[in-house]
Amino acid sequence: MGSHFVHFNRRDIRLRFPRDPQDPWFSELQGDSSGFGRPQFHVTRAVNGTAKEVQPGDTIWLVGQLYSPWGEALPATLDARIDVEAVGPRDGGPGYRYAAAASSRWFPLTNSTASLRALNCVSSSQQVAPLWKHPMHPVGRYLQRIRKLASDEPLREWEVEIESRPLHFISYRIRDGSRAALVCAKRLIGEGARVFWDRWSLPRRLAERREAVGDRPLDETIETSIHQAALVWGIESPLYGVAGSYAARERALAMSLNKYRPVPWDR
Repeated sequence: MGSHFVHFNRRDIRLRFPRDPQDPWFSELQGDSSGFGRPQFHVTRAVNGTAKEVQPGDTIWLVGQLYSPWGEALPATLDARIDVEAVGPRDGGPGYRYAAAASSRWFPLTNSTASLRALNCVSSSQQVAPLWKHPMHPVGRYLQRIRKLASDEPLREWEVEIESRPLHFISYRIRDGSRAALVCAKRLIGEGARVFWDRWSLPRRLAERREAVGDRPLDETIETSIHQAALVWGIESPLYGVAGSYAARERALAMSLNKYRPVPWDR
């Protein structure tokens, strides 16, 4: 049984995408379907400390938090579990690249606060202390570097709990429905749901940088998630459902499955 680590992965809702989508910190040449089914890798700029302790067979739990340009943030949640298959140098600069094994996975959008507050970390001097010492501070403050966990049992238990909850799919148009979709996501996770929202649930290179990806893996991911969802919430903004848009296709499929629920749009 390997060691367990935890790291923070800030996520952002972007209305304008970077001029240079090939930012070397985020980018790595990948196939069209890479990152849809599971994580491919995780990277860090750190060269010392806990980062160099990670070995093949270990696990890195990624904690994420989604921030918006409107001053709102969703609760901290699990982003991914990286079961480390190999460790190597990071391309383009100092640091490490942790290749993810096939058993690695993404997590849907949830509120994982209680499980994160139950975690304890081990220091370099082998002292055990709570990870999230002051809950009034963002958890990312304590995870700017990779930390070693005394036990990942609270996260393993939460992973099982997540799977028992129904999935809710948010359908919307980016151009005029993003903020309303955020409000909908916040409501659903506040009610304990697990949520598929493309700002969180698609590969980061697409969700946050709008890099080109293959149409087929994107279509398959969307359609599979709608089939798996208990309900599909459609943000009915003025541009929602325009012929030929992804939103129109999502709504049509959801209605055919009797899963569609309209969400009135408010400017």
